[in-house]
Amino acid sequence: MKSNHIDTAIHLEKLYLVVKGDKKVLAKTKILKSGKFEMSFTPRTEVSFDFYCVGIGVDTIMIASVTSFVSDTPDVTFYLPARTKKNTAGQVVCLKCNKSDKIYSISYSDHQPITKNYLNSAGAIMQSIAVNKDFTDDRNYYKLATKYCDRDKVEF
Repeated sequence: MKSNHIDTAIHLEKLYLVVKGDKKVLAKTKILKSGKFEMSFTPRTEVSFDFYCVGIGVDTIMIASVTSFVSDTPDVTFYLPARTKKNTAGQVVCLKCNKSDKIYSISYSDHQPITKNYLNSAGAIMQSIAVNKDFTDDRNYYKLATKYCDRDKVEF
């Protein structure tokens, strides 16, 4: 698992990778700080294997849909957020259905500012918006998905 070039500040170690087949969870594993993970599952009659990233502060976001593997023990790299593909008309296509007609952009409103409390010289509790990097490192999770497929009901 790698942070996509769009946002390199994503903390991967707080996330989980989940694979679903036919809408059933086949396996789940924790992603290490380095981005590495190991996952084992036995495919049966599933048409595709959908990989999702989940974690605290992260909606379930699709990062890949695979229909077959090149070997029994593939070495794969996923990106978060997923690298999207475009069709010949320049429209983003869904990771699962590879169609673009029901793809919508996701818009986010501003989140509440991160604040810190402190005592002023009179002993009153004051609050200020934290602009120091030390107080803002734990953000970066809430705006990962940029597209939504209404056909497959997935964010990516």
